[in-house]
Amino acid sequence: MQDSEQAHQHKPGKFVTGPFIESEHREYLETWLKERSYDPSRAENLPSLGLVCFYDKVPAAIIFLRNCENGIGMIDGLTSDPNLPFEIRNQAVRIAVSRLLQICQALNIKQIISFTDSERVIDLSKEFGFSETKHKVICREI
Repeated sequence: MQDSEQAHQHKPGKFVTGPFIESEHREYLETWLKERSYDPSRAENLPSLGLVCFYDKVPAAIIFLRNCENGIGMIDGLTSDPNLPFEIRNQAVRIAVSRLLQICQALNIKQIISFTDSERVIDLSKEFGFSETKHKVICREI
């Protein structure tokens, strides 16, 4: 391979996970929500257990877990940086979900639920053993 070809190749970065620290990571979350045309109020009332997957030391995906009662957990607020290439976002989301599942086992959570309107997220979740239910989500503002 010639030097010019090597210079244009993307070198793979390193993925690591760490806790969501509001003072350090909230701005990323709010920006990603806005860039994805989601209501930024989704960043309000965040669960206490949040996880960030970093790519080359920069947040690439963020996921939260609501620890409900009776061994049930709920994935909440999974999002990724829309400005990163798809392959990096996809890998960051996979790593974040995998790490969250490990945390769920450590917390003795027996079942995890989640809500989404994204077919891509549904397809990805099936790779992790999730299945669609026949139930419909209902909601009421108070």
